[in-house]
Amino acid sequence: MFDSTGRMDGRGAYICADADHWGGGIDRGRLNNALKATIDDSTLRSLNEAMDLPNKE
Repeated sequence: MFDSTGRMDGRGAYICADADHWGGGIDRGRLNNALKATIDDSTLRSLNEAMDLPNKE
């Protein structure tokens, strides 16, 4: 789930809003480490869409 307000309960990670820093999509490995969880493809697509980034296929 993407929380643009940063106020939802639970574990989260700050993500830079500058799309140039992501090289065409959110790096799953970095999020996995930051959240200490596995990010599945569906969640990754949702996050890319929320950030208005292209999805990696």
